[in-house]
Amino acid sequence: VSNKYELLLRYDPIHPGEATELTIFLSEYNSNRPIKGATLQVSSPEDSKLKFTISETEPGIYNIATTFPKQQNYALNVSINGALGPDLLQIKPIEVGKELPIAEAAK
Repeated sequence: VSNKYELLLRYDPIHPGEATELTIFLSEYNSNRPIKGATLQVSSPEDSKLKFTISETEPGIYNIATTFPKQQNYALNVSINGALGPDLLQIKPIEVGKELPIAEAAK
């Protein structure tokens, strides 16, 4: 979160060396309205060689395709150029190789 944008990241379990897709939901911080047509650039301070392919699928919803090479935690630096101006946000940790907890069925 910044004073301009809010990012929400969703992903399924990530396995090292396998192609994966992450979903970013980008919205205005004050109103929570989706930000359409923004330009996003993503990098990781843990591995400068990682390549990220970004596409907008719906207003405010962006898919990121990449392959994380190792089992470790990564951070994502997300550079945003959108209707509210430029900003830089960091999302962490991205836990590669960790199985996500499964919610118990409601009783």
